[in-house]
Amino acid sequence: EGQLLSAEEGGGFAQLMALLESERGDSASTLVVDGGDALGAAPLASFDQGALVAELLARASYDAMVVGNHEFDYGLDMLRVRLERMGFPVLAANVQVTGDNPFKKWVVVERAGLRIALVGLLSPAMAKVINPLRNPGLKIVAPAAALEQILPAMRDSADYIIALVHMEEDEALELAQ
Repeated sequence: EGQLLSAEEGGGFAQLMALLESERGDSASTLVVDGGDALGAAPLASFDQGALVAELLARASYDAMVVGNHEFDYGLDMLRVRLERMGFPVLAANVQVTGDNPFKKWVVVERAGLRIALVGLLSPAMAKVINPLRNPGLKIVAPAAALEQILPAMRDSADYIIALVHMEEDEALELAQ
């Protein structure tokens, strides 16, 4: 997130938007996704509990994003408000919450005549860094088990499946195997 928010680090939303515009020349074949942690941890996000960042993400027209641990920094209720404003699917197949779950497990997007299923998975290790007092009723289940439950439906609905993961590389590689 720091690179998305800080022009000094070679990023910034203006630069991101310019890059997306240049790459979307043929929007029928471009897929825009995010690996999570967009709504928290940086000073710009903490200033207004992620409101401005959510607005900027909405303008970026992402196809989907996997939830990261920093999305929970301001609590699940605030996260629900931010996700509604963002207007694109935030995925978390292995995250369970009490009450209305704001996350989709997976979505299908069509690009260049292909149906692509996008599924989001959050590392169970993130439960150690997510504040349980701000996020009551949040549970992160094993990614492999969650994936096994939905794979048949995804295979029937899509030509390709892409997992968006918010986890360490070794966890992602183990999951892929």
